[in-house]
Amino acid sequence: MTDSILEQARLAHSRADLRRALELSDKGLAENAGELSPGDRRELCALKSHCLSAFGRWQEALESGATPNYQVCLANIGNVYLCRREFLMAISYYQRALELARQLGDQLSIGKWLRNLGQAYSHLGNAALAQGFEYAAKLVNDRLAEERERASQVAASFK
Repeated sequence: MTDSILEQARLAHSRADLRRALELSDKGLAENAGELSPGDRRELCALKSHCLSAFGRWQEALESGATPNYQVCLANIGNVYLCRREFLMAISYYQRALELARQLGDQLSIGKWLRNLGQAYSHLGNAALAQGFEYAAKLVNDRLAEERERASQVAASFK
């Protein structure tokens, strides 16, 4: 894939030109499927998911395979509501994503959704809840960093 399609999609998304970002992400995914690196594919999928969610087409986003899983789609819908300053709706979607991540034992996503909840509560002016969620996210992320370090040490011992 040429970097220009991904770069153009990023630029359109950053300028809130979601229709153009959706068009470019679709084009990048369709025309360059065999050439995409995993990172580029993930990024184009995330852009597509966010755009579809923003247009209220979350069901299509879920069915299109544009997101690796349902919790990411829920969190992206929360992101749209956060951008629209509809903080209670954002919180609702972040909580649903967090619940699913907990059921799946997905610690990385748990940390992300806790942080997102902290941001939403901060926008609502609830500093106590915001700090609580941000602290919980930090604990999760610190634990993951420790586990990565231990795994790296174990892997190094086999060299």
